[in-house]
Amino acid sequence: MGDITMTDTESGKERRHQVERYRVLARETTDPLASGLLRDIVSELEADLKELAEDALWSPERRPA
Repeated sequence: MGDITMTDTESGKERRHQVERYRVLARETTDPLASGLLRDIVSELEADLKELAEDALWSPERRPA
């Protein structure tokens, strides 16, 4: 069970880093199409991150008995 939690935590950290990298790229790019695509990627990554957080919150290990 501990391994699953560690993997979820690492996955969440990596996803947050990924989101931040794409945010920086979106701010720095001058191409309007690329900027729009990067914003879409950021939105999708943020949605995935939110889902990961919700899954962790409602995982069987965290539910009250």
